[in-house]
Amino acid sequence: MSGDGFGPLLGETPLGKRWARVLEQDAAQDRLAGVAVILTTTEPPAWAWPLDAQRAVAFVGSLTDEARAETLARLQAGSDPEVIALELRVLVLELRAAATLAALTLVSGAVREVAMLGARGDGKSIGGGIAWLLYAERHRAEGYALPVEVLVPSSTFTEHKEKLVKTLEEPLWRGLWQGSDGEHVWTAAVGGQAYVMLRLFGVEHAAEQDSLRKAADAMWIEEAAPAGVEASSGLTEDALGIGITSLRRPSYHHPVLVTSNYGSETHWTWQRYAIRQQRGTLLVRIPPGERASAADRATWLEALDGRPDLQRRLVHGEPALIVAGEAVLAGVWNPDLHVSRAPLAVIRGARTMLGHDTGLRPATVVVQEHRGQLRVLASLCTDYGGMAQHVAREVLPWLDRAGLLRRDAGTLEHRIDPAGLVGDYGNSDESPEKIIQRLLRGYVREGPSKWPPRIEPLLGVLGRMVGGQPALVVAPGPDTAVLREAAAGRWHYPRRADGTLLRDLPEKNHPHSDVGDALCYAVGALAPWRDRPSTPLPRYATSATANPYGERRSWQNRATSTTREW
Repeated sequence: MSGDGFGPLLGETPLGKRWARVLEQDAAQDRLAGVAVILTTTEPPAWAWPLDAQRAVAFVGSLTDEARAETLARLQAGSDPEVIALELRVLVLELRAAATLAALTLVSGAVREVAMLGARGDGKSIGGGIAWLLYAERHRAEGYALPVEVLVPSSTFTEHKEKLVKTLEEPLWRGLWQGSDGEHVWTAAVGGQAYVMLRLFGVEHAAEQDSLRKAADAMWIEEAAPAGVEASSGLTEDALGIGITSLRRPSYHHPVLVTSNYGSETHWTWQRYAIRQQRGTLLVRIPPGERASAADRATWLEALDGRPDLQRRLVHGEPALIVAGEAVLAGVWNPDLHVSRAPLAVIRGARTMLGHDTGLRPATVVVQEHRGQLRVLASLCTDYGGMAQHVAREVLPWLDRAGLLRRDAGTLEHRIDPAGLVGDYGNSDESPEKIIQRLLRGYVREGPSKWPPRIEPLLGVLGRMVGGQPALVVAPGPDTAVLREAAAGRWHYPRRADGTLLRDLPEKNHPHSDVGDALCYAVGALAPWRDRPSTPLPRYATSATANPYGERRSWQNRATSTTREW
């Protein structure tokens, strides 16, 4: 046996590897005397040291004034951060402009919640880790005991291991974050003193939700919105509320940080911080490319080719609905173009068309034509009710609020799906057509029954401009929320896991497919974008076989016809 004894063999055992990691952690903590955080801001806080006109340095740890001055001088001279770390035992980290704003706001105590949303690769998690170091330093300076304890919930602990844990292990930290308790606890120690203790846990099961009730100083919700699966809502807003009630350890401030990619417009992160901003909150949107390189962003765009929903959310830095299949309006719908930035006023005397999809879940879309532009004002839905209940509860009240029931408002016109000529789900003795004629004034006509002539006018209108404006524009706000979700992809063709389409008819996913069909009927009546019929249209459909548009030609013939109507 060699003179080395059992040492080499011990190092290969699980116990030996664990002991080696402990020694490595101790060495890393001994090497690190302080942290220097470069802030990108023209208005640094009083406790930061100016670096240049655009940047300042905030220190974490009990460094002497001489050590701080030496670190600052080296940074001003452009020294390599690696050299500074090795020679001065000071870790240099940097926050870009938007991340700096989020971190400084979190530390200041001006608001309770800071949401930092951004595209893929722009340093949201890294910015969050740095922000907690700054918070701990302010916490210590205010006379409170270290370490600060931060609750870090997620829908499952597996998500933490796949995302946040990997971020905390990145080389840029130089071993600052050390995991324990099966990687459920991550501690950042500076100069031998633990500053931040992150407690990572999932809340998928009821038993795990008890972790949300443990006393802490602060909370960090990482990746609240699902990156690529809309069916998963990520962490819920209820979990956020429960966690806030647990922030009761002594501290000058109990902040909440939310770092995430964008979700859809209906996800609670966007609603809470952007649409209906809660008091005491701040949304910081990281500009796309603030940290990610142009080369990486180009690669991601190429990798997500054919998925504009994911490109918008993960690369362009905008809220977007994740499409389960192929969106019916893929390639023609553009929310930046087709959704009005300001509310759309009801135009008195303008031609007003109501498209109705009947059945057990009736839907109505209200569209006005004004100077060649189609203006979608509302999408109204009823879940499990007949047409009479739908008109009475949803349509009539909206029309009354909009002033469209007044005699000087103009004539209402209606297009219904062919099934609306037979008995209603809520009343077998009266069809939706007759209900509309009885409760709503105006002419009732039947829309096309086959799919190609139903969708063709809508696709044509979305691809047109009128006087420099889109030929179709949708009003913002809650009255059209379901329709905007449908256009963004909730109304879609079903797709297999391998990406191939199952059929060329949209998935029946209520209420989005219902408002999609209703929109088709209304647009097809106002802007048919197809061959002019050779026979006059009836005033309204009188039988199940009547079709005012006619279906004399095939889809291919209509697509190549040169006689169009706008």
